[in-house]
Amino acid sequence: MKHRLIITVIAISTILIIGLMSGCTRTENATQGASKLIVVSITGTTLAGTIDSNVAYSDVITTTGSYLDDHLLAVLMAEPIYPFQESVNYTWYQDVIVDQIDVEFTRADGLNREGIDVPFSFSQKVYERVVLGGASEINFVIVSHNAKSESPLIELVSHGQEHILKLEAKITFYSKDLAENRLEPVVTGISVWCANFADNQ
Repeated sequence: MKHRLIITVIAISTILIIGLMSGCTRTENATQGASKLIVVSITGTTLAGTIDSNVAYSDVITTTGSYLDDHLLAVLMAEPIYPFQESVNYTWYQDVIVDQIDVEFTRADGLNREGIDVPFSFSQKVYERVVLGGASEINFVIVSHNAKSESPLIELVSHGQEHILKLEAKITFYSKDLAENRLEPVVTGISVWCANFADNQ
């Protein structure tokens, strides 16, 4: 009888553990903190120089022969993982610090060799605090000036703006809360149009 009771308790415990695990979301399983980072929007610069484009334009060289970084503007928010759990007391320890952004390029035609078909992927260290329940803007590089002096962008310099290379940028935001808990990376993307555009930027 005692042996059967032990087996029953173990079986019930196993069922409860499985139930709890299945109830967790992917975000809850991939983070150590109680906050999550949300990308509200990513905006590029138009050929006229205004920041209100849903794609990024990269002028591979200026009329003065300079290679300039191209930037994007991201609007980020920090929210609790359990927004409807009223018993939880949220603190400033749950504010989020964005500390790294990775950029990786691909092409729709499947030609994805870095330094030949697409620019090299790269990481950039940043530091932006996003208050829990609030929003912050962060400006970051999408195409570096170094990439414009390397293949495949350097080949566009001798062509006019009718020769365009379209890239797909995968952007990954890494963050932690103020208690030093790493949060789930947030992945988003934007199309990047590269050419020797007529110089407005």
